[in-house]
Amino acid sequence: MVITEEQKRFLEENQYLVLDNFISDEDCDAIKNYIVDRIEEDDYNIKLSVDIQESIDKYTEGKLNLEFHAKKPFIEEKIKKHFNLESFDDFYDTFKDEYSFMYYYDIWKIEYDPDDATLFPFSDAAINVRRKVTAIYKEYVNEDISDLHILRRLQMYPPGGHIAEHTDGGDGTLSFSISVGDKEGEGGTLRCSGNDIENKKGRCVIMNADHNVHEVTPTEGWTRYNYIVFAREGRIK
Repeated sequence: MVITEEQKRFLEENQYLVLDNFISDEDCDAIKNYIVDRIEEDDYNIKLSVDIQESIDKYTEGKLNLEFHAKKPFIEEKIKKHFNLESFDDFYDTFKDEYSFMYYYDIWKIEYDPDDATLFPFSDAAINVRRKVTAIYKEYVNEDISDLHILRRLQMYPPGGHIAEHTDGGDGTLSFSISVGDKEGEGGTLRCSGNDIENKKGRCVIMNADHNVHEVTPTEGWTRYNYIVFAREGRIK
């Protein structure tokens, strides 16, 4: 048994469950190092959503919404053009008091094929995570996993990075949010159904993504690293 009957009941009643030591320190380090390497190569997406409450030029009145999900060079170009800033890194400190803001760095890996060769290439960590996710899905959702599909993403929340309160809304999706580094400053808290869950290396938070209202509060002076896995029957669109 991967999770106990008591843990299953808690997940059912609260829409989330915290499991410590979900993966080893070695696997955490392998995943985190992979994220760091991708960031250093500028090979990632930035998710940025901004609501500005006042006019920024003579053509804009009232609320302006900007939303980007693209590679960093594209984001940098737009930031320089529209806000007259030197780089994206200046964006948060310049405007954080003037708008509703969220951003994080994203690396995706979508797989509709059970072939583990297409997993992220960080040692055996991806396979170890997949095995645990699959075992829990079998116990908690459905023993028949012939139509189980997995979507994976790596997330990095740099200082100021956060995401607003939301549900994932994935038609029966079970999500697994795995911390691959410890908390090193203030903020960066995963808030599930009003309860605060701190980053802890190897900790996994399982959520019923359709129903659980959750957010990540802004990190203050540190970087938050996570490996996210979504599991559901039928292809994830």
